[in-house]
Amino acid sequence: RISAAGVQPGRLTALVATCDRSFLLGSLLESLSTEWDDLDEVVVVINGTRDGSVQVAEECARRWPGLRVLRRAEAGKTRALNYGLSRCS
Repeated sequence: RISAAGVQPGRLTALVATCDRSFLLGSLLESLSTEWDDLDEVVVVINGTRDGSVQVAEECARRWPGLRVLRRAEAGKTRALNYGLSRCS
């Protein structure tokens, strides 16, 4: 990708933090998959979930090689996002 100024921009990452939202996560990731050509990676942080979010994210990761799933103990959304941001390429 080349920006309007002709300068090569940085990488484009979608960062998702989720906790107990498996009922939304699949549709969110499906929606992001339509933009896959524009994204360099998708990072999903599973933040101490007790539902099926891990399974949903891992199933999507098997289909989309640019999707990474990270797990951590629940520490709040801000900490989950910072954790994911620190691991983006």
